[in-house]
Amino acid sequence: MPRKPTASPARSLNGFIIRQTEFGDGSTKPHDFVKPLVDMLRKSGRKQLQQRQARIRNLSRELDTHFTSGQQQSLEEHNWQLDTIPRVINPEEWRHLEAGLLQRAQAFNLLLADVYDKRRIIQDGVIPCELVFDDPTFLLACQGIKQPDHQFITLGAVDLVRSRDGRWQVTTNHYALPYGISFVLQNRRMLSQAFPEVFEPLPIHPVTGFTSELAEVLTSYATTSNPLIVMLTRAGLQNNQFEETFLARRMGVPLVEPGDLLVRNNKVYLKTVGGLERVDVIYRRTNSRGLDPIAFRSAGVLGVPGLLNCVRKGTVKVMNAFGAGIADNKALLPYSDRIIKYYLQEKPLLATAPTFWCRDPDQLDYVKTHIDRMLLKPVHRQRDAGRNYTTGQRQTYVREMRSLLEQHPELVVAQPFIDASQSPSLYKDTVVHRPAYLRAFCLLGNGHDQVLPGGLTRQATSAKSYHYIADLAGGAKDTWIPVADGKAPAATTRKALIRARKRVEQRSFRATSRVAEQLYWMGRYVERSEHTGRMIRILIEFAWGSLSERERRNIWPLWQGAALSTGMTELARKTAPTTDVLSVARTLVLDARKSASIISCAQSALRNGSEIREFITPEVWSTLSRFAAAMDAIPHKSRSSATRLQDACLHVIDATALINGTINRTMPHDDGWECYRIGILLERAISTVNVLNAVIPPTILSYSDEHDQDPDLTSLLRMLGSLDAYQREYRSRTYLRQTIDLLWKNQEIPSSLGFCLFQMLPHLTALEQATKLRGRRSPLNLITKMHKSIESLQTEPLFPKRNIDSDLLESTPLKKIEAMARKAVAISQGYIQQLNHAHELLEDAFFSHLSSTAK
Repeated sequence: MPRKPTASPARSLNGFIIRQTEFGDGSTKPHDFVKPLVDMLRKSGRKQLQQRQARIRNLSRELDTHFTSGQQQSLEEHNWQLDTIPRVINPEEWRHLEAGLLQRAQAFNLLLADVYDKRRIIQDGVIPCELVFDDPTFLLACQGIKQPDHQFITLGAVDLVRSRDGRWQVTTNHYALPYGISFVLQNRRMLSQAFPEVFEPLPIHPVTGFTSELAEVLTSYATTSNPLIVMLTRAGLQNNQFEETFLARRMGVPLVEPGDLLVRNNKVYLKTVGGLERVDVIYRRTNSRGLDPIAFRSAGVLGVPGLLNCVRKGTVKVMNAFGAGIADNKALLPYSDRIIKYYLQEKPLLATAPTFWCRDPDQLDYVKTHIDRMLLKPVHRQRDAGRNYTTGQRQTYVREMRSLLEQHPELVVAQPFIDASQSPSLYKDTVVHRPAYLRAFCLLGNGHDQVLPGGLTRQATSAKSYHYIADLAGGAKDTWIPVADGKAPAATTRKALIRARKRVEQRSFRATSRVAEQLYWMGRYVERSEHTGRMIRILIEFAWGSLSERERRNIWPLWQGAALSTGMTELARKTAPTTDVLSVARTLVLDARKSASIISCAQSALRNGSEIREFITPEVWSTLSRFAAAMDAIPHKSRSSATRLQDACLHVIDATALINGTINRTMPHDDGWECYRIGILLERAISTVNVLNAVIPPTILSYSDEHDQDPDLTSLLRMLGSLDAYQREYRSRTYLRQTIDLLWKNQEIPSSLGFCLFQMLPHLTALEQATKLRGRRSPLNLITKMHKSIESLQTEPLFPKRNIDSDLLESTPLKKIEAMARKAVAISQGYIQQLNHAHELLEDAFFSHLSSTAK
């Protein structure tokens, strides 16, 4: 057994001593392949390296780079702790490692092809049959399905440990759902942004083009010249959201959930705002069984019914293939050499870490005898989900695995602790030496199998972590493979980039319905936040406690209008003013239990954004996150003072303006942006009409001597951001008919109904131009009719006549005034009904696909 390593002493950066690490052999002289980097780091001052490390931490937070375990953890555990000092692998070692990785991937790909065909390897007794038939990832329904070019694995990965004597050993296979490739690219990106000088001493192999190569391999499986490729993830899972959104964006493919796809006539279609688009290749990022509830009888799981039948008929390709999880069975690790020899007739180039399958009684006895020197692992990947080896959770993991060993030893494998080689790492102002582990990625297909030159290095954050692999916790390092001859390699990815560019130029992509709906609601929530914040800020200025009873009655309809526009109908029904409007303001601004409060809207907008991280820009995500965090951080919400509420509302106004500006500036003005704008305009139109619904009746009735309530129309215009526009238009004090004309009909005032309808027309036209919608189901037709109707609306008969520049009022009977109020409210209520109907039509036309046709 390897000896237990002792913690290496911390060394000052000024003396950067190399002791028994991957950088050196125990002396102060580094290896030749890493000497230029070491010299550069030695010349760097302690303060400079600390500054670079701080910059990396800031970048990580800004990008929200994390690899969650599905549990609540501290921010420090969530964030990707990238080290300033990269890991450098000897290029001679890498050549051997690269060949071994490709050999293993090709052999296991042939294993999967054989297992789902003739199963010769089982018939010849090379591996036990129970390793296949007892594996929950084995899918009998996939028997006989032919993969293009017999390719079951497109992207694969393995976890490796380099022992102190320089031997690389495989500890785990990841051939079904390999995770972590996006972090390889982000590590390189963050380090280059925070510390560009560190790249000067050594020419290293690039990694950025690997996603383009992956996209090209997937494209090669399609039978059409202009295929649609989608990345399929599981709805509601957030654990690998960063990974998948980043990867989808870099590959230039839509990230979809099962609900975004449907099967018609044995073909798979993607739901978009323009209808259904035929899908050619699916790059799956979720387990096989949950993808087709019919084929795999996974009741209660949202999948794509009929998907497997489409794969069987060859109308769609799924990569990695259904059932590829067998290759990840950890009980297969002891048979790795046999599998390679059987399929390739070659001697294995890469060793497998000693692995004991506890189903065998002799191996079980050995494991129990040496259990303190063993790392126990579940045989199947499903039981491995959420595994975490942080200091606080390791004991829980050990306890759970030992319990599983006692109850079901056949579900457990054991590997002896490996004395892993150490790599220098920056810790505060010193260099420490910690164990490092590697996840290497390989790409199969398209005529040239390849290995990502580098991979994902995780490093233990404590010297005590030598005996376990920190899969989810710990530090990260950028992994470098120096160019052997000192010259930058010829970029094989250049051709892939050119092909990808041509493919994109040949097709126009429309936003998926889910993305469009999330952006639509994001627009509504952002607009509702801004609208509520502006109204409450103005209403609080009245200092309710200092108002007379009559003044309160005059202002009360404005409070009711603010409440009605956010859905608080119970407040709108109260005829007498409440004594505590501050509690109403707190509810409208800070009560997270109210779905229409500002804080709830901020959280909802952030959730909308989180659902489509691959679609929105990092700048938009950052502004949404800051907005939601700032609202959530307001202290003592139940006791917030009027001043604090006004400050919060002012922040809301500024934050929503920043969000809208960032979206307009950084996002393409495509289908998704059109839906966002429609959401804003529809919400604004509904809010304006709802406010007027509360204010119009008492204002009309105030023209009667028997009614002493006279709402403040000047404040109403301020609440809707239209007072300056009114003064420029009429140059007089505020009167009801002119106010209604402005807020109903004017097409130049952003808060008016007429403006919102007019601005929606081009957005709806852009969305409907490629969609065949019948007249009564067309949102464009409805909004067009509304716009024409309001343009021709005559408002004079609706309100008592008053000279615009005087207080002279024509004598009007009370019954006629009441009739006017009823008619005006009826018209306003009609607008609300039509706007709500427009929302329903939008959902049917672009989000629910009730009118889509497959082509």
